Amino acid sequence: MTRSIATGPLLLLLWQTAPVSVAPDSAGKVRVSLGYGAGGYHSKIEQVSCQTGEVTQTSTKDGSWRSGTAEVEAWPTGTTRANVMATRLMLGSGAPDRWTTGGLVAGEWRQVGVGGGLAHTSGSDPFTVPLAYLRLLDLDQKHIRVEVAVPEPPVPGHTWVRIGAGYNLGRRAGTRWITGLAMTWPGGDESHRALFGDVLVPVGQGATPLELKFSAQLGFGDIYHESIGANGTYTSWRFATGLRYSFGR
Repeated sequence: MTRSIATGPLLLLLWQTAPVSVAPDSAGKVRVSLGYGAGGYHSKIEQVSCQTGEVTQTSTKDGSWRSGTAEVEAWPTGTTRANVMATRLMLGSGAPDRWTTGGLVAGEWRQVGVGGGLAHTSGSDPFTVPLAYLRLLDLDQKHIRVEVAVPEPPVPGHTWVRIGAGYNLGRRAGTRWITGLAMTWPGGDESHRALFGDVLVPVGQGATPLELKFSAQLGFGDIYHESIGANGTYTSWRFATGLRYSFGR
């Protein structure tokens, strides 16, 4: 049976929300985020004859999806961050919606951050995956982040690794951003890579509690067609926007 390349859940947004810093509070201790995204993909698989080298069978597929996400981030202590989230992935074409829920707890210090958790995706092929987070260098300045998270659409149930550079992702006011490369865990018949970028812009002046988020992603990689018994290529894209509000001091 042909594997659908739209069966993966939405990108887990744990890495997109700003963790705690040891700097003085300026944006609150609890953040609530709501977001909406849309994306699409195109795949092409060709079966080539070993005798003639000619293409004997071709399969192409185009698809799209929409998603809605809600997340709460809180700090029980000055160096402890906790995130919980829920995502609804709407595949269209009569396919049932998929839900992803998850949580992560991290210790955040000025020059390093580390954390872990779990995420579960429901549907016809449910699965549970571990989450991991590592940050090096100052959270309020330029720093490096490595994360293991739920896979992006249209990737099926593969572990997803992100390596990125971020700026001002602590609790200080001001514009924030993160950009980098995401990829599936090495090994297997399929490999997926994506360039991603997020920016969060304060709405208003001063230490405003409201932020507007914009996200974009461009993906590419290999996909395996079980019926044809051949590998092919795919490209994908995603755009998302949302609001984040911070409560407390």
